[in-house]
Amino acid sequence: MDQDHFNTLLDEYQLTSPVLLFCNDQLASSLSNLYQNTSVQDEDILESGVLDRLEQQLDKRYPLLLVTDTNLMRAIDYRAPTLGIVLIVTKSFDHNR
Repeated sequence: MDQDHFNTLLDEYQLTSPVLLFCNDQLASSLSNLYQNTSVQDEDILESGVLDRLEQQLDKRYPLLLVTDTNLMRAIDYRAPTLGIVLIVTKSFDHNR
């Protein structure tokens, strides 16, 4: 899938619900710049209070959570009970124990 098509999908998803994207650092950085008003990345997800506001729109879009750290995928309780959350996984999970 090319980047333009991927961005179009993100735009569409953000109109209806929050989006949780598990991705590499390069993609997160690129999307963070492109979606400056609505994206929150890694530790800022915990510190910004966005988890309490997942069902609130920012600039007519729901939040885009950019996660690059596997621990933040496993340890955080992401909830949007009314809307649900779109989950996009673009990198593999570390499976070492």
